Amino acid sequence: MMRWNTFAGTLVFAAVAAAGLVPAVLALTPWPGAHTGLGLYLVAVAAVYLRGLVSGDTRRQAVCAATLAIGLIATACLRSVGDIAVILAVVLAVVRSGAIFGARRTRALLVEAALVGGGLLFARSVGPGTPAGWALSLWSFLLVQSVYFLLARVPAPVAGRTQEDAFSAAYERALALLERREV
Repeated sequence: MMRWNTFAGTLVFAAVAAAGLVPAVLALTPWPGAHTGLGLYLVAVAAVYLRGLVSGDTRRQAVCAATLAIGLIATACLRSVGDIAVILAVVLAVVRSGAIFGARRTRALLVEAALVGGGLLFARSVGPGTPAGWALSLWSFLLVQSVYFLLARVPAPVAGRTQEDAFSAAYERALALLERREV
């Protein structure tokens, strides 16, 4: 499965998600209507995005299922696509910083508030109420979300290498430096 837990990966995901919006909404329009189809597409995008951030199959399944459940409930209960987008953005922020990357609370709260709030404001300001405008809004929101990997100090994944904490890595580098200086 593809992962987009990097800055560049999220940019690619944003472009693909925005490009798929218009065909998906056109396909869903005859059945539930354009606004419900858009809400369902946003739910699917949020679930796939969060699934691509998580490592481990069991956690991927759980994050995807929880996001889908919350999104489908929001879509069934709310009539405004903007309200659905806000609910999904909050789910994204909580899951990304809280459950996936385990960021420090204060820093995570500030980063997520800035990115989710800024992303929602940017998305609202760029897109008119047309399918092409919706795609532009989705792309702009996800574009802002890609900045998370520049701000949050999330280590980039390295194939075949386990993640170690920053203290252990610094300790190992310090020991290596001390051993080289001994003569």
